[in-house]
Parts: sequence; C-alpha cells; structure tokens
Amino acid sequence: MIPRPPKILFTAFKPFAGRPVNGSETIIKFLKTWKSPYKIKTVVMDVLWGEVERAGLAAVKSFGPDMVFAVGEGNGDFVKLETVGANLRGGADNAGETATGEIEQGGPSKRLSRFCCSMTDPREFAFPVSISADAGIYLCNNALYTFLGTKVRRVLFVHIPPQGSVKNEKYTGAILPIVKDLLKSNFPWIE
Repeated sequence: MIPRPPKILFTAFKPFAGRPVNGSETIIKFLKTWKSPYKIKTVVMDVLWGEVERAGLAAVKSFGPDMVFAVGEGNGDFVKLETVGANLRGGADNAGETATGEIEQGGPSKRLSRFCCSMTDPREFAFPVSISADAGIYLCNNALYTFLGTKVRRVLFVHIPPQGSVKNEKYTGAILPIVKDLLKSNFPWIE
C-alpha cells in the first residue's frame, strides 16, 4: 500500500509595520505552485488580531493537516525555528487594534513546538538558522501558540529575514532550501 502524501498547511502573513512586502507571503505564493511530494494548502493571513483564530483555525479544521508550517518575518538576517509559544500577546495590528494579555484565557503559560529538526548542516544555507525559545508577543507568537493548541501532530513556526527590496526569485531561492530540509526531517520517507 502506498501511503498518502503528508498534508502540509503553510501559513503566512501580509505586510505589516509599513513594509511593502512580507517575505512569508512571497514564500507561500511560491509554494502554491511548487510541484512537491506533499499535499499543500496555503493561507495568507491579514496582520489583525483574531485572524489566526478565524482563518488559520478554519484551515486546520477543513484541511486536517499532518503539519502546520507557519512562517512570518522576524528581525535580522537569520532564520529562527521557534520552539515555544507563550500565552501572551501585545502590540497594535494593521488596523490599529491593540491586544494585550493572554491569548487563551486560563490556558497554559506556554506550549512547546512539535516538530523534528535534524537538519542538513545549517552552514549550507543562505541564512544562518537557529533555534529560538522566544517568538515574541506579536502575531507570530499568537499563531504558534494557537496552532499548538490544536491536535495537529507537527507544528512549526519559522521566523525568516525581512524580504525588503530583494527580488522574489532570489528571496525564495534563499529560503526554500531551508523549508525543504525541515519538511524532509519531519517526513524522511518522502522523496
């Protein structure tokens, strides 16, 4: 019997904080056309409080993924694999709405990521890759914490460098090998 292809839900965010582009959206647009051995669904979310819970959780429910692979822009020229989602939020979204306090009232103070990370030598990638235990308190952390509250077996949030003025092809070419490597480490039987 041939096993079905793993179902991967990729999520990303639209631009925020006056940035003209969000690199996570660039990556997700490419993944929609990628001829891969995985069954892929993509969701690009507005940078609004409540959007993860509305659009992200709706996609989890309708698609039933084996993995949620969430992506968002961070700071600096490095990739961070986030390992902890904190039950804390803060900051103003793109509509000027400010959120503070817990993401989930009475929920656990933190949730640990569920993914395998036996990567190729990270020095082979265009950007340094590191493990992080602090996803911040903005919408990226909100996404990680919320997705970790589902029954999805593998949940990963990756902060990627801001795209800025880098052309889509060059940016995607730098990030995609990291995405592929993370998928391979979680689904090693897939060629």
